[in-house]
Amino acid sequence: MDCLREFPSTIKIGQRLIGESQPIYIIAEAGVSHLGKESNIPPLVEMSRNARVDAFKTQHYYTDQLVSSIDKDWQDRLASKEVNDDVIKYMADLCKKNHLPFLCTAHNESALDYVVNELDIPAIKIGSGELGNFQYLERIAYTKKPVILSTGMHTIDEIKDAAICLSKAGCKELAILHCVTVYPTPKELVNLKVIDKIKSFFSGPVGYSDHTEGNLTCLAAASRGATIIEK
Repeated sequence: MDCLREFPSTIKIGQRLIGESQPIYIIAEAGVSHLGKESNIPPLVEMSRNARVDAFKTQHYYTDQLVSSIDKDWQDRLASKEVNDDVIKYMADLCKKNHLPFLCTAHNESALDYVVNELDIPAIKIGSGELGNFQYLERIAYTKKPVILSTGMHTIDEIKDAAICLSKAGCKELAILHCVTVYPTPKELVNLKVIDKIKSFFSGPVGYSDHTEGNLTCLAAASRGATIIEK
């Protein structure tokens, strides 16, 4: 547990310092809003650039490696939004052309290897669904890149266990985001007090990944001390 108080209060992603003494780091979560179509990507990047966010983030995965063939419904659901390595690179190149830092959540090890080794992303965002996947967390820590960890669906003890796993595997820069895995999230379920709870045991930057409609909850999270906002 002591290791959670040893993480630096400020981390660096690209040229940006992130922490309580710094401007809030804002991530435009494009996710799979491209719906698997390359033609939908330029408007997403343009909206992010015009919003003057600090980073653009998408997701990368290979459906056949992520979901068992037994679960045909989930395979079809994910495959319809899957894009290949070339499209992910196209997104990264388009962001670079627009002077927009590019981040990507990799949902399986092959996708992780691609975004780290081929695209050299400046930080790794871990989706909530991987928080309990300790082998995967260790592999991420071995990259020595800054890590942003989302926490939806998990208890405080599970969040602590994930952070300890990352620390023991060599992660030196970690931020933790409170997150509620409901789309959209009703305001009565937001519970921003979790930000305070995480701060009570973790010394690194704490933020909020938002799925509510509108911007009011993001402003409330910022007023509560969130140093990263993902929207």
